[in-house]
Amino acid sequence: MQRAERDALELELARKTKLKDEEYYERLEEILREMSRIYFPEKQKRSTPK
Repeated sequence: MQRAERDALELELARKTKLKDEEYYERLEEILREMSRIYFPEKQKRSTPK
């Protein structure tokens, strides 16, 4: 499941030409945060406020 989710996010990154710069960078931040959740799930657990 993680591979499919990651692949979908990477594909979305490749679609930059269809977005204006501002929209692209806003979406880029969201995509990178989602990818970090996939690659580093242990950091999500530590950074969650109690």
